Amino acid sequence: MKPTSQYSLLLVIISVCLLSYCSKAPTSFERDNLSDPDNPSFEILPLKEFQTQIQPDKVIRISWTDSSNYVDGYVLSKSLDGATFELLDTVEATTRSYNDVTGQFTKNTSYSLYSFRSIENGYNVSETLIADISFGEINLDTYSASSDTSTFNLSWKFGSSWPFIVVSTLTLYTDPFSGHIISSMPLDTIYHQETSYNRDFEKTFYTYSLSFDAYLDYENLEAGNVFNNFVIYPYDALSIDFSPYFTSSQVVDESTVSLNWEDNSTFEDGFEILRTNSYYDQPFEVIATLPPNTTSFVDTLAPFINATHDPFSDLDIFYAFYRVRAIKGNSITSSNKFEKVTLTAPKPTLTVKEENANSVKLSWSISRANYVKNYTLERSIDGNTFQTYKTFDKNTTEYTVTELDESKKYSFRVRTIKSPHSNAVSISHFRTITEIEILDFPGATSIRSSKTDKYLVASAGINNPSFSSNDVVVFDLENGTEIYRTTPFSNPVDGVDINADKNLIAMVSSKDRSVKIMDFVADTIVYELLYDSNNSFFDIEFSPDGNYFYTVTAFGSLSKFSLLTKTNIFKSSTTSITGTNRSLSVSPTGDSIAVSVFGIHQLFSKEGNLLNFQTLSAKGSYSQGVKFSKSGEFLATIRNSDLGTVQITSDGYALYNFRASYADIHYSNSYLATFYEGQLSIINLYNKRELLALKYTNSTPKLTQLRFSNSQDYFYFGTNSGIKLYELSDSKSWFSFDN
Repeated sequence: MKPTSQYSLLLVIISVCLLSYCSKAPTSFERDNLSDPDNPSFEILPLKEFQTQIQPDKVIRISWTDSSNYVDGYVLSKSLDGATFELLDTVEATTRSYNDVTGQFTKNTSYSLYSFRSIENGYNVSETLIADISFGEINLDTYSASSDTSTFNLSWKFGSSWPFIVVSTLTLYTDPFSGHIISSMPLDTIYHQETSYNRDFEKTFYTYSLSFDAYLDYENLEAGNVFNNFVIYPYDALSIDFSPYFTSSQVVDESTVSLNWEDNSTFEDGFEILRTNSYYDQPFEVIATLPPNTTSFVDTLAPFINATHDPFSDLDIFYAFYRVRAIKGNSITSSNKFEKVTLTAPKPTLTVKEENANSVKLSWSISRANYVKNYTLERSIDGNTFQTYKTFDKNTTEYTVTELDESKKYSFRVRTIKSPHSNAVSISHFRTITEIEILDFPGATSIRSSKTDKYLVASAGINNPSFSSNDVVVFDLENGTEIYRTTPFSNPVDGVDINADKNLIAMVSSKDRSVKIMDFVADTIVYELLYDSNNSFFDIEFSPDGNYFYTVTAFGSLSKFSLLTKTNIFKSSTTSITGTNRSLSVSPTGDSIAVSVFGIHQLFSKEGNLLNFQTLSAKGSYSQGVKFSKSGEFLATIRNSDLGTVQITSDGYALYNFRASYADIHYSNSYLATFYEGQLSIINLYNKRELLALKYTNSTPKLTQLRFSNSQDYFYFGTNSGIKLYELSDSKSWFSFDN
């Protein structure tokens, strides 16, 4: 039976389908199958066990494993620097190893490998693997040496069978700590078959190193590409040290140091001694070269000449630092270790042992005198510039000075080679001072004598708490007796004055705020102003004729009172914002009155007008002292407790400045007497030269008073044992005092 037309058409469709199915081109269904090796997204399994192995004759065997069944081959690349790869070869899918016989290698050589499969329009590739070459390390194994023969034996081990080339190099150093290289030279080339080395060296003190550098081949050797190395310092590694070391040191005196050391070599040419006084900032310098086998040295070359005082010590300490080194030709042993030598040079003390009209005997002492080499006595004529006067050996500790000019003032001080200067002692030729009397009134803070110095009145005011007394005492200076005592107020008396012509004493009390004038012969009150609430009176003084008196208050207000009319003539305005101890002084003519105020001094006319006067300011508001000279030409002032000045009254010009708590001028205008920190000084007012100084250790400096007499060569000085009267006699002597 013949097929129908529909049957024929079906056969055609089936034939086309069969032809399409049998075609090599993948179908749409197949291309979407990820398990199909021809799918572009098909993932090839990674390679495994990719490794290298060193073979004889510088051949590197490269091997790997692969579990994939769908690869067409492998791509193998090589890099000599570990970064840039170049194609080495492409091998078939059945290959699992490869021998690199190129002979080109560096220590950074590495290989890369991946598999591939050809697909439509390209390739599928696996993950790339990297493998390095393990050449191993070169390591020091054993070493030994003989210090007698200077022979060194070394051996080492390689970490692989690669035929390395090893080059040994000797490097010489002058000093390993400075790193300064004398020379560096290759010694021998050693091949892989050799793993030991020995070498004889000349006996020397050079520090040297042996370095062993391994190269992969001659190409790397020429290029300087060191594969691996090790360095050995033979002496250090074997604890061989030829350096001498100090065993002891001793300071003999300021100019001598003895040193001892151990000699650790048998072949030195000699030794060098080096020294510095500060290893921080001064280089060591060679001070001596000694013959071989020497083990001691005495440094008499001023070992502490450049030493400075240790800034971190309260003691007078100086240092010298020493090094010793052996020498052999141009080589030296290491001298990094040093010996520190310490000199303690305390400050000497200079005193005057004896003094008379023609000479002064000086005496000095010092602790640790056994270190002294000699003493140097220095002299100054101006008190500032000292020059060497005499030099004495260590056993001389006193000297009598006879080469003296009576018109000059001399200053002396003593020192050793490295000690600080002693205290300076000055001497001056002047009238002797004689203590002629002590008046029984301790702690006087206000003292005034009558015009002819027949009487003296004193009080111990509020600023003397140690000897606080409410009494006022009058003494007859002709016989040194107390003739009158009164207690005018319930509190201490701060200021007093006396007028012998009218038998009057004037008294004020700052705490009582009161003024009282009494006849000390009749023991009667002439005038009194009791508790003036607006005024705290600190000082009082009569006019020269005794008809008036002046007062000054804590706030610097000056008042004038008349004893004739019993009235207040004037009161100046307050000039200070603070209240403190004040004083005043009336000129010998009575035409002007000086007042201490707020840190300065002011001058008023007897009418109460402020006069043109140069004032001197001082830090603070304490301006407690002011006194006219007996001629009225000068003013001695004290401000801020201890700043003293002699001023010319006419214009206030500062003639002389000094440090003092109290001061007064001799009636002749020739001398200035000052008192400061327990020392009484007499100064020539015209040439400002200190004539003498006396220490009063039992006095109370800030609670006393100092006054020259009005007409004689006496001065009165309040102390804690009473009022002392001193006389400037006509006889003269050399006097000493500390500068």
